Amino acid sequence: NFHVCGGPKRQGGLPLMPAVLVERARSGRSKCVSSQEPIALGELRIGVQAWMGGRTTVCWQRVPSFLEKGCSLGYAQNSAASCKESGLKLTMGDLRLGILNGPTSRFYVSWEPAVAILREVLMAAGAKASDLSGFDELKASDMRKVEMALKLTKQERDAFFNDHPHPCEGAASDQKKRARDDGEGGGADSTSPAGNSAARVSSTPRTSHAERPAAKRSKSGAS
Repeated sequence: NFHVCGGPKRQGGLPLMPAVLVERARSGRSKCVSSQEPIALGELRIGVQAWMGGRTTVCWQRVPSFLEKGCSLGYAQNSAASCKESGLKLTMGDLRLGILNGPTSRFYVSWEPAVAILREVLMAAGAKASDLSGFDELKASDMRKVEMALKLTKQERDAFFNDHPHPCEGAASDQKKRARDDGEGGGADSTSPAGNSAARVSSTPRTSHAERPAAKRSKSGAS
C-alpha cells in the first residue's frame, strides 16, 4: 500500500494521482530516475507524478537519491510557477519545495503542503530537516521555521514503519503463525483421513491371547 503525501486531491468526484507518494517497492523492476540504480523489492521509494509518453505516470526515486538530488528547499524566483498540490500561484520570494520529476524537469510545492510531503520523506530516510538540500541557504528565520515544522518524535517514526511493513516480513510472520497454529492442533485432526483411520482402528475390539484358548475349548465342548 502506498501512502499519499500531502493528501489525495479530487476532481469531479474522481481521485487524482498524488503529486508525491511513499511506498514499498512491489517488485525489483523499477529504477531510480535520479541515480539510475535499481530499486529492490520491498525498499522504500518515492513516487513523483510526471508527464511522459503523452500520459501521467510515476517516476520512482530511491529515498537517499530523493534527499540528495530529487528535492530542494528554496525561494520562488518569480511568480510564473504554481504549487503542484494547491494549484495556487507562487509569489516571488515564497519558500517552496522543488521536486525532480524527470531527468531535467521539476515542479514546485508551496511550503504548507510541502510540510506533509517532507515529514514522510524524512521518516522514510531516518533523516532530519537540516539534511535537506537547500536548507543551508535559507534565511535563519526560515531555518527555524523548517526545523520546527519537520521535528519528528520516535513514536511518529515507529508508527510510519508500522504502516509500511516490508513484504518479506509479512510473509515470514504468516509462516510463523501457520506453524504455531499447526503446533497447537496437537497432531492428527480427528476430521482428517488419518484421524478417522486411527479412530476406526482403535474402536475395533481385539481378542486377547488369554481369551483365545477358552474360546477353542468352548467350541470343542459344543461339538
